[in-house]
Amino acid sequence: MDIPLSATLRRLEMQIQERGLDRAVVLNAKELAGKTSLPVRTVRTLLQGKAVRAESFNDRVLARIKSFVAFHLAQTRKSETELIGEVMTALGLSRPWARSVIRGEKVPNASTLHELAVHFQLDGHETYFTSDAEAALNRELRKILLRFESPERDPIEALMEQYGVKATDMRMHGHATGITSKEQLAALLEGVFKSVLPPKGGQDR
Repeated sequence: MDIPLSATLRRLEMQIQERGLDRAVVLNAKELAGKTSLPVRTVRTLLQGKAVRAESFNDRVLARIKSFVAFHLAQTRKSETELIGEVMTALGLSRPWARSVIRGEKVPNASTLHELAVHFQLDGHETYFTSDAEAALNRELRKILLRFESPERDPIEALMEQYGVKATDMRMHGHATGITSKEQLAALLEGVFKSVLPPKGGQDR
């Protein structure tokens, strides 16, 4: 089950404090707004742990599309006409319908929303446009949290989990074994584990 925004923020705050990071850099409201197509004010409010006003589904989708298009045009320096032509061709839409979608004038159906999100490689596909503000921000913050909490899996920890080995002292003591890293120790231990234990959840055959 996905953790809620409040829990994500709490864990991010812990990482920021433990690592001595600049909160304004890690949780940059303007950058997060650009990645989620949420208003900067909404992002700032949510980052403060406060609630934001709920929007109707249609208003939410149209606002998200308008924000995304504005950001995309600014980043790519394309004209609206160029973007309309691109969407018309990629999604197989008529020019009037593509123009209405790009301008956020009409709510696209689920299929069009999905194709639009896939074309622009947006996280969550159609939910990029349909998720409420809290869920949209949480999705982006979870990616930041993952970079801090799981930047690289400890090879010994992963091996112990795979073979169901717990509470074992796997510290390196500098003996003359030729082992100078956790990766080398993990490779040695894997050979031992394979010889005496089936993988976790597996059975001998």
